[in-house]
Amino acid sequence: MAHHFGIGLPAADGFVTWITAQLRAYTDRPIIVRWKSQATERPLRVDLQDAWIVVTWSSASAVEALAAGVPVCTLAPWASTARMGVQDLATIESPIYPDMGARDQFLFNLADQQWTMEEIERGAAWRALHAT
Repeated sequence: MAHHFGIGLPAADGFVTWITAQLRAYTDRPIIVRWKSQATERPLRVDLQDAWIVVTWSSASAVEALAAGVPVCTLAPWASTARMGVQDLATIESPIYPDMGARDQFLFNLADQQWTMEEIERGAAWRALHAT
């Protein structure tokens, strides 16, 4: 049975508490909670090295995980990464590993939508990609 969220999602802390409890019903694997604010002190790639799966509502972290070959569980049905992994927490122990062709095509399509031709011509894309 798929888990769906209705209107009135809990605040971030409530979501983490809820999702952790849900995951505990299906797995005894370690759970690492990451906040966006931690990115400078511990890059996501560090946690992805030994990750079983990345669970998120809808986040760029799922895109980064897929690019690193880590399966995803994206709970927002409308999120771009939802079709690339599992959406049902009950299947967390049977993650989907998209074949490289499908994964690469997904990443290519996503990258293709990041900049307009006008932004590329103005150099905005180049400046953003090379910003430090």
